[in-house]
Amino acid sequence: MFVEEKLDLVLIKIEEQQQLLELFIPDLRKKKNVASFLGITVQCLENWIKDSDSPMEEGVHYRFDSRGALELISSAIILLKRTGKYKNRRKQIHDEDISQTIIPANNLATHKILQKIGKISSRVETPKGDVL
Repeated sequence: MFVEEKLDLVLIKIEEQQQLLELFIPDLRKKKNVASFLGITVQCLENWIKDSDSPMEEGVHYRFDSRGALELISSAIILLKRTGKYKNRRKQIHDEDISQTIIPANNLATHKILQKIGKISSRVETPKGDVL
């Protein structure tokens, strides 16, 4: 076989794979399908569209047409899924909230435990108090 024939066979196989892939990707112009594709709820998707601090950006992942109807952009949503930047947002936000609300430890043993798990920096002066 010549190189040209091999390249033609490879291109044919790639086109077949592309056609098969298109059968399994849902219509990503509908909220329900996008939510299912990303593994989130429709309500979560709606919150992302309303929220300014979300993994989806207006003009990139969605836009509103002249009538004000929502248009989801399939290629950008596929790229969002591929990069995975929308995952673990709840854990990151939750960790930030916890780190801001931790109360200083009032006894030495509790303080040392919190230092070991990284919830208190070691620069904080250790409290003086009873030890277990």
